[in-house]
Amino acid sequence: MQIEYMREFLAVADEGSVSAAASKLHIAQPVLSKHIRAMEEALHVQLFLRSPKGLTMTPRGKQAYHTFREIVGKYDEILCLFQSENNVLCGQLRMGILTMGFDSYIAPVAERFNQRYPNIALSYATENPLAIIEGVIDGSLDIGFLGQTRFDDRGQIAYRCIGQDELHAVVPKGGAIAERGYITPADAAEATLVCLKTKETTDVLNDLVVSAGFRPRRIVEVDEVEVASSSVVSLNGFFVIPDFMCSVFKASRNVDIVEFDTPLYLPVYFAYRKTVRNQFVSLFLDSIPFDEEQRRLDGAGCADE
Repeated sequence: MQIEYMREFLAVADEGSVSAAASKLHIAQPVLSKHIRAMEEALHVQLFLRSPKGLTMTPRGKQAYHTFREIVGKYDEILCLFQSENNVLCGQLRMGILTMGFDSYIAPVAERFNQRYPNIALSYATENPLAIIEGVIDGSLDIGFLGQTRFDDRGQIAYRCIGQDELHAVVPKGGAIAERGYITPADAAEATLVCLKTKETTDVLNDLVVSAGFRPRRIVEVDEVEVASSSVVSLNGFFVIPDFMCSVFKASRNVDIVEFDTPLYLPVYFAYRKTVRNQFVSLFLDSIPFDEEQRRLDGAGCADE
């Protein structure tokens, strides 16, 4: 069985989704699905249970996961050993990422990095912001993708601002704001702001919105992004999202995405230890296309921390 098929299986298992794994592996979803089916046929077992909510591993799939993880790890070790003898850069870079934002910010840099350093493997772990920071501090992650810098990072983290994501408001479909296509401070003053209970993210977004004059009548917190749409409709409120989250709501039948009458922006960052443990972090940061980075930063006041 090909080692790359094992890598693909591990990616699908980690993501719980063929489409998400295909995006991170930079291959077509039908091709990845075909490879997974081929593995199941070759092993004569079912590796995943499929449902509308995604994929979960079967008991045999979990057994295969641990075995393939060990095989791939040993393979990479011996590959790096042999290649390092020939002065070929080889190793791994581990990145913590948020659920959204991969296609817009990470994939272009990862593709450029992979072209320059094909023997340095990029692996991803989808985490919440606090887990990403802790992972970078304790060394389980080498770099993280974040939408803020307000953390108790004990002064150990450096932040590279890589762009500005424009903010939008999710509002009830068919209402006056949705028909107009933008929200004003006067609209906000009569509405409820729906936000997530994730304090670090909520504080940053609320500060951006309120400091721009959008002061809501009240604020209601919800546990999950999936609950935000129904809460916006039931409360006749609005929910603030960065541009990279728009895809989550575009297909909704109940809400629309509108602009702020005064454009608001959320800076996004790569975070890494000031005392870098992995020599490949700087190579990854150097892979950010200069012209693309300048376009993202232009005019939005983004500054490195």
